[in-house]
Amino acid sequence: MKNKKSKTPLMMIAFRKLFPVVEKVLPPLANRWAFNLFFKPIRFTWPKREMPVMESAVKFRLNAGNLQVQCYSWGQGPVVLFVHGWSGRGTQFFKFVEPFVERGFKVVAFDGPAHGASSGKRTNIIEFEQVLKALKEYYGDICGVITHSFGGAATIFAMSQGLPVENLINIASPTNGDKIIEEFLKKINGSAKVGASFDNLVQKKYGRPFSSFSSEVLAEQLPPFNLLLIHDKNDKEVSIDQAETLKALIPGAEIMVTSLLGHTRILRNEAVIDKSLSFIIEKTKKPEFTST
Repeated sequence: MKNKKSKTPLMMIAFRKLFPVVEKVLPPLANRWAFNLFFKPIRFTWPKREMPVMESAVKFRLNAGNLQVQCYSWGQGPVVLFVHGWSGRGTQFFKFVEPFVERGFKVVAFDGPAHGASSGKRTNIIEFEQVLKALKEYYGDICGVITHSFGGAATIFAMSQGLPVENLINIASPTNGDKIIEEFLKKINGSAKVGASFDNLVQKKYGRPFSSFSSEVLAEQLPPFNLLLIHDKNDKEVSIDQAETLKALIPGAEIMVTSLLGHTRILRNEAVIDKSLSFIIEKTKKPEFTST
């Protein structure tokens, strides 16, 4: 996440201008370039507003396979795990920490592989799955998971691979693989041919099409769980119809629709935080959380 003066990194601006030229002259190079870029998140610097919550965290490193992941925790009690989005970091949920800790929860967040202070230069949904399972093994019971953007897709993929999650809140999360690729092609100024090549490369490397990793496809494979979807109708990065599609696929799923919050400001909205907290308290069904 960037400050208002420069929301788009200069590297990406230059890339968008150069990529169509490379695609026209050297298509194979452009295809490989796009594929590598897709799996390389941008590490943004921490804004000042996140520093106090970072400084107050208990910090520890977690090994997940060959990965070294930076983790953060606050408070004591049942664990609520926060999963950030692509090019994000765990402290983006800084506004959630105090309200959840005050109600008796232990807040846990992490910087995903190749994000924040964690190791790596490239990553993918499978590595996020490994981290989520490592955190489940580390903590045991996790009473709820709250995600943002790609973090929601990663969590549902992990659930399809056996991660037990009873209560899930997805905020501004994508669910359709084709639309994810469409948005990526817009960002790099690439053509549909590059998208087709990308899917071929995913199939070759992972043995399955990119769409098979999407929440929309995986939803019907999941055991029953409680789901709250929070999405802004003015989100320009992930359209609200993606949340509506997932709601229709998960029995009993709830949705909260906001406006004028966009894709990232939604994480700092008091109503969103209050709704998330009340949902976790209600679904946790523990006596100590029923009183105000």
